Amino acid sequence: MIVTKEDSNLYRVEQFVGRTRTGLLQVLVAAAKKSTFNRIIDCPTYPAPVRSSGLGDAVRQLADMLSSAGAHAPTILARLYASSTTLQHRKPAGQFFTAESVASWALSVSSLRAGDNVCDAGAGTAVFAGSILKSRIRVASYTGIENEATLALCAAHALEVMGAPDSFRIWYTNFLLLNEGAFHSRDLPQPNVIIANPPFVRSHRLSGRARLLASLRAKMGITLSSHSGSVGYFLLKSAQLTVPPNGPRSKRVPIKLIFFLPKEAAGASHARRLREDLRRAHGWVWHDYDVPMRHTGVDKHQSNALALLFVFERKASPQPQLDSRPTLGTKVADLLVVRRGISTGCNDFFALSEADAKAHSIPRKYLRRVLPTRVPLPEGSFADNHWESLRASGHRCWLLALPPKPLAGFESAVQQYLREGLRRGLHATPTGLRLHSWFALPIPSEPPDVLITYLFRGAPRFVLNVARVYHLTNMLGARFVSQSLTVDAKRGILAILDESALGWINSDGAGREYRGGLMKIEPRELGQLAIRSGRPLPSGIVVARRVAEPTLFD
Repeated sequence: MIVTKEDSNLYRVEQFVGRTRTGLLQVLVAAAKKSTFNRIIDCPTYPAPVRSSGLGDAVRQLADMLSSAGAHAPTILARLYASSTTLQHRKPAGQFFTAESVASWALSVSSLRAGDNVCDAGAGTAVFAGSILKSRIRVASYTGIENEATLALCAAHALEVMGAPDSFRIWYTNFLLLNEGAFHSRDLPQPNVIIANPPFVRSHRLSGRARLLASLRAKMGITLSSHSGSVGYFLLKSAQLTVPPNGPRSKRVPIKLIFFLPKEAAGASHARRLREDLRRAHGWVWHDYDVPMRHTGVDKHQSNALALLFVFERKASPQPQLDSRPTLGTKVADLLVVRRGISTGCNDFFALSEADAKAHSIPRKYLRRVLPTRVPLPEGSFADNHWESLRASGHRCWLLALPPKPLAGFESAVQQYLREGLRRGLHATPTGLRLHSWFALPIPSEPPDVLITYLFRGAPRFVLNVARVYHLTNMLGARFVSQSLTVDAKRGILAILDESALGWINSDGAGREYRGGLMKIEPRELGQLAIRSGRPLPSGIVVARRVAEPTLFD
C-alpha cells in the first residue's frame, strides 16, 4: 500500500484534532485568513485559538494537504470533520458528505448554465461549489447555506483554497427558516437554481415543525404529510425561495431544483404526493435519474448507498387543481381504528397446524384461531367455513397464546415445547426481548372486526372478519369506531372503503410500491385517507371526529 504525503498529513492533523470538534475548530480558526471569515455571511463569533503544543504543525500540515497537486479540499475537510465527530452525532443530524464524483455527475445531467444564481442548501464543505468551479461554468453567484458553525468555516476554507470568485459565499443560517425576502435583505441575488443533498432526518426528530408547516402551507398552499422527513421540507422550502419577493421573475430565466433524495424517501407515498402537489399547484415538472455510483457519500456509509437525483423545472402552470381533491370530510380513521397484526418473532413456532398442536400435546386452552400467512382472502367476508377449510388442509391456523408465568407452571408437554423454543434462540429475537416473557405474546382481548390486506397489487381490500380470527403481521386489522352497528351497516362501510381504495392509489399516491407492482400501506397513513366514494354512509352511523394530534416535535 502506498501512503501519499496527503494521507500522512491527514493522519497528523487527525492526531492533533483528537476526534473532537473543538480540536478541529482550533485548527480551522488558526489557519483562517481575514478573507476566509469574510466569505461567511452572518459569520458567527469563533473562539480565539489557544496556542497549544503542536497547533502550528497542524496548521502547516493542513495547508500543505489542501494546496497539494490534485487535492480536493471539500473531500479532505469532510474527512476531517467526520473523524472529529461520532456517527451517533452526525446521523441524527443527517450529516453525510457528498462525493466529488457524484456532485460532478449531477451538474453534468442537470444542465447548469452561465449566469445562474446558485444556492446550495446544506452546503457542508462546499463540494458542489468545487464541481461548479471544475466545470468552468461561469455562474453569476454561489451561496452555500450551512447552519453548523464548524462546517461553515470548512466550506469557507474550501472556497479560498479552490480560488473561488468573490461571488461564492457561505451563509451561516438555517435554510428552512428563510423567506423570499431573505436574500434581498443580505444583498444577495435571488437564486434561480437550488442544489441540495439535504440531511435525511426523520419526522420524529424534527423540532419546531408546527410553525414551519403552517408557514409553508400559507405560502405554498401545500400541506406536508406528517410522515415527511426533512427532505420534504427542504424541497418545498426550495420551491418557495425561487419566487422573488417582488413577484414572478422573467420567463426567460430557467428555474431549477437539483435534489438528491434517498430511494426510501422518493418512493414513499407522501414524497410522491408532494411532487404531484408541486406540479398541480405550481407547475413543477421533474426528471429522476439513478445515481450511477454505488455510494454517494465520502464516508461510504450505507445511508449513502441508494439515492436518486431529481431535477425539477418550473413550467407554465394551469389553474391550481388541489381544491378539486377532497381535503376535508370523513377519513378512514373516523370509521375504523387500524392496527398492525401480532408480531411473534417466529411464526413457524407460534403458529401451529392442527397436526402440530396434537403432536406436541398443546392444550386447546392455549390456542387461539388465527388467519394463516400466505393465503388469499375471500371477497367480502372471512367466515368460519373458510377457516375450517384452511385448518383441514394443514395450514397453521392455531396461535400459541400462553400467559406470562414461570416455565415450571405449565404442563410438561408445554414445557418441553418451550425448551425447544429456547434452543432455537427465540428468547433473543427482537420480539422476544421486548416482552416480559418471550413466549407470552401480546394478544388483544378481542380479534379485529375487519381484515385489511397489508401487501397488495392494485388496491387494499377490506374483509369483514365474521370468523373472529386473529391476524399476524402479514395483515392489518381494524375495529369499527362505533360498536353498535348491524352486519349490513358494517358491510356497507366496507363497500364504501373498497370503492375508495382504488382512488387512493391512483389519485392520492398512497402506499409504497415495491418490485413487481407490489404495494404496502401503513396503518397511520391508511387512517388519514379521505373517503372518496359517492355513496352515503349507512344510516345511523355517527362519525367520531378526533382532535388533531400536535405537530410540534421536541
